[in-house]
Order: sequence, then structure tokens, then C-alpha cells
Amino acid sequence: MRVQDHAIGEETHSVGSSETLSFVDVFAGCGGLSLGLKQAGWNGLFAIEKNANAFETLDHNFRDGARFGYQWPTAIERKPWDIAELIEQKGAALQAIAHRVDLMAGGPPCQGFSHAGRRRADDPRNRLFEDYLRLVEILQPKLVLIENVRGFKSDFGDAGSGEIKNFAATLIERLGYQYDITSKILIASNFGVPQIRPRFFVIGAKKSLSKSCEIESFFADLESGTASFLTGQGLAPKQSAHD
Repeated sequence: MRVQDHAIGEETHSVGSSETLSFVDVFAGCGGLSLGLKQAGWNGLFAIEKNANAFETLDHNFRDGARFGYQWPTAIERKPWDIAELIEQKGAALQAIAHRVDLMAGGPPCQGFSHAGRRRADDPRNRLFEDYLRLVEILQPKLVLIENVRGFKSDFGDAGSGEIKNFAATLIERLGYQYDITSKILIASNFGVPQIRPRFFVIGAKKSLSKSCEIESFFADLESGTASFLTGQGLAPKQSAHD
């Protein structure tokens, strides 16, 4: 997976190369996405999480100076943040790192999109996704990774309702990101997790990067390497909770 931006004269970054890629984890919870990215060699700048208990866990596990610590900006207090409050209170600090973030990753709260719920386009919790995209607009990361329930990819309402169609894709494209490069519903049980749990992933790349951003094969590469990964971990293709 390679990211290159000729438009702003930045050098090529390659995952696994000596040059470290940077990310910001939004709606971070206790740091699951951060852990995976850090284990893959990415550099975490900071994480945003509103829940005090979840942030306490994240802060404990990703301490300053530790192997998987963040490079937290001094202008942003290391504490639980509501994303809208962070944007309002720390706009200058966020602007200071604009265009320096390779990836913004996160899973906005999903209850309003879930097929298990009422799926209302006007669900107030969906506004958190708008806050997420406001941060994308400020930081201008090269890539955006969103993980959510599979209903996130579905239309709201019927064909003649005039409601938003394919919520994730519409809003990502609005900010100038090519969303259809790669997206997929992954089943957790295919990756050694003792739970079926289908999740929707989409990677959006800046349209200015589209000709030099080699991420089209991301999911194919991921799935082709799954068998050897599971074997290396001593896991079967399908694990049970008993296992």
C-alpha cells in the first residue's frame, strides 16, 4: 500500500518502509484501531474519545514513551474530548498539523445506521459522523478509513423518498475524496475472531492522489494473507469461543 502526492511535492510513503506514516484515531474507544495501526508500524499522533472510562483505558495502554505511545501535540490537552468541542476550542492546534496526517481513522457511533435499529436519517447520533467529516475538512489527511456497521453503506428510505443515498459515500465524496477505490464488508470470523460480526470498511483517498495511490488491492491483499497469518498465530480459519 503506497501513498504519494505529487501535487504538494511530498515524498512517497510505503507501509513497512523506513519512513513512518502518521494517523489520528477518532472515536477511538479504548484504542483498538490505534493498536492495529501501531503494530503495523504507523505513528499515532493523537486520539479523540469522549467517554472518560474508555479514554482512561486508552491513556493507560498508550503511555508517553511506551512502545505504542502517541506523539501527542502539546497544544491539545491529553484528556477525553468531544469532537465538536475539540474543533471549537483547538482549531488553531488542528490547523497547525493540517496536511501532515497520512490517515484519519475511526468508527463513528453507528446506532443510527444499524439495521438492528430504526435507521432514521435524522437520528441525532448521525451528526457525530458530520463532526468526523468536519475534522477531515480541517486536517486534510491523505486517506480516510471508516469502520462501521454494514447499514452504513445502505440507503435511507425508499428510492422516491429524496433522502440521502449511501450515506458514507455521499459525505466522503463531498469533501473531495474518492470513496469508491475500495470498500468492503468484512466478516470478523474470517480473521480468527470467535464472532461473525460483519463490519463495513471504506478507504477514501484524496482525488488528487487517485492516480498514484496504490490502495485498490488492499482488501485482496488482506484476504490473500489471512491464511498464513492465522497459521502463524496458531489459529484455525474458524474459531469458536471455546477454542
